[in-house]
Amino acid sequence: MAAATVTAEKVVAADELPGPISLNGDWQFQLAPNADAASALGGFASPDFDASGFVAIPVPANWNMLGFEDPHYVNGTPSEGFYRTTFTAPEDLEGILTTLHFGGVWVSAEVWLNGQLLGQHDSGFTAFAFDLTDAIKAGEENLLAVRVRQQLPNNLFKFDANDDWGLAGIYRDVWIDFKPEFFYIGGVGVGTDFYASFPNADLQLRGFTFRHAKDDYFSPSPPFVGTAPLFARDGGRVT
Repeated sequence: MAAATVTAEKVVAADELPGPISLNGDWQFQLAPNADAASALGGFASPDFDASGFVAIPVPANWNMLGFEDPHYVNGTPSEGFYRTTFTAPEDLEGILTTLHFGGVWVSAEVWLNGQLLGQHDSGFTAFAFDLTDAIKAGEENLLAVRVRQQLPNNLFKFDANDDWGLAGIYRDVWIDFKPEFFYIGGVGVGTDFYASFPNADLQLRGFTFRHAKDDYFSPSPPFVGTAPLFARDGGRVT
C-alpha cells in the first residue's frame, strides 16, 4: 500500500500554538416561549441579523435560575434559548486544528460559526466539540450562535424525562483550543496493576495519537515512539 501523505502545509510545534480561548462571560440572549417565536428568530445565526432585542446573559448559567422562566418539573418547556457571542481569533492558524468545546448544554444545542452550521448535539449530560478549522476567520471577529432546545421530537431514549427539574441553557464552560494539525495526542489512558501484596505496581500508559493524513482506509498507521519520564515524590527520576 502507498505511504500516508500529510495534507497539512505547515507543521506547527506544540510550543508554537495559541493558548486556549475561554468563551465564558456575557453573551446575547433571547428566549422564545413557543414555536412561533422560535421561528421568528430563525435567522439569528447570521452576522447580518438584528440582535438589538437580545439581552445579556452569563455563560455558563441556567436561564431558569436567572428569571427568564420558572424551572419546570420533568421535560422542561417548549421554550428555546437563542445565544450569540463574538470572539477574535488568533492571526495565524495555518497548520492548526481549531476546536470548539462545550462542557454541557441542557438539553440540545445547534451551533453555528459565522453563519455556517457546525452541527447539533442532543444530550444534556455530556460534553461535545466541533471542528472550527474550515469555518473560523483567522485574525478577525467571529460570531458564534447557539440554539438551545429543552424538548426533542421522536426522542427514543427519553434522556430529558428524568425525575428532576429541567434547568435549561449553556450551563458549563465553553472554550476554544488549538492543536497541531499534522498530529497530536488526543488522550492518554492510565492503568495500574498492583502486585498481590502491593509492594510495587506495573504502570501502563496508552496515548491516542491523531494524524492529519490522506491514504487508503485500510493502510496501517506509521509507528509513533514516545517517551515520558516518571518522577517520584522526592523529585528523583524513576528508571
